[in-house]
Amino acid sequence: MEEGDAGMAMDSPEFTETTLTLRESYLAMLVFLEAYHERGETSTGSLLGDLQVGIWEDSNSADPAQLADYVAAFKVMRGIRGKNWEACDIAEVDSHRYLWLDAVSELKSGCNVLRLEVSEGRLGEPEDCEIAGIVLKDSRPVLADRANAIYRLTFHEYAAYSITNESCTEWDDYGEWTGTTVRQYSRSRFLEYVKEATIAEGFFSGPLLHYELVCLDHIVDVVANAPPIVEKLTG
Repeated sequence: MEEGDAGMAMDSPEFTETTLTLRESYLAMLVFLEAYHERGETSTGSLLGDLQVGIWEDSNSADPAQLADYVAAFKVMRGIRGKNWEACDIAEVDSHRYLWLDAVSELKSGCNVLRLEVSEGRLGEPEDCEIAGIVLKDSRPVLADRANAIYRLTFHEYAAYSITNESCTEWDDYGEWTGTTVRQYSRSRFLEYVKEATIAEGFFSGPLLHYELVCLDHIVDVVANAPPIVEKLTG
């Protein structure tokens, strides 16, 4: 919870001028309830009483601390979306032939939230390239340029993730997936490893999902219980 959240009232601009999508508001509620649970609270009846509004003249909730905690959860979701980002379909990211992995971060929100930022790689102008004494004529480098399309994928409550040096990977016929640079696996060794080596399958409700980002230099595998929120930088 940030300083100042505790004094926020329901009629403040933060409540009346800012919106979240239905999915984002649900995830904000989830972040809030997880923080509530981590404090050792168990009574939903007490929580409902604390969240009642209209009791005090300042339009605050019955327990201002609970309202402040929800504002903090809301800010997590607003930070995930950001002012210069707009929602887009994961198929748009997958449409790019080349991707660069730009950043990996963990968001401190009371639960495991993983954010991956990737950018489109584009072919440069033809040039001669020498490798181990061999000259490759008219080679075209893949450029990492922030002027290209930039995306971020945010996973809530992931079970596990792995980042592998692309040079250390090898082809494996065992996996079954859809997609090209952004793959979703129906069968994979990493997914089976997570199911066997952790309690994730029983811990999360619903099936575990395995996504893989095939980037230049990096292969990123994520097992989570929901698809990522995908956004594109617009300015």
